[in-house]
Amino acid sequence: MKKIRAVLEKFWNRDRIEKFCETLEKEALNYKIECFEKFLIEIFLEAPETTEKDLLKFCKNMDAFINAEEFLIDYFEKFEKNKNKKEIEMLVENEYEVEKTILELQKSGKIRVKENENEFIIWYL
Repeated sequence: MKKIRAVLEKFWNRDRIEKFCETLEKEALNYKIECFEKFLIEIFLEAPETTEKDLLKFCKNMDAFINAEEFLIDYFEKFEKNKNKKEIEMLVENEYEVEKTILELQKSGKIRVKENENEFIIWYL
């Protein structure tokens, strides 16, 4: 929460920050809050007037995976049920197809991505 507070201090007063952080801790899972930290500065740079309600919604729409392949398996199982398991397995075994699919999802405005070693953070838009 220190990172979140540090970013919010640039935009909000202390009371507003404390109320929001309390709400965030009550309503969002810890790992989603960690994901949220990685996107927060971008959110405020793009839209400084973002509300607490929007921020909470954004946080709840974030997820963490080990890598892009793990994310795509989850994504297709949840959102594109027309793909069968064989198709998904073939896709995630092909590095070029994985990168291409991730880029397509980003360009279509469905996701944003933050990727580090052993960490693939997704924000579902």
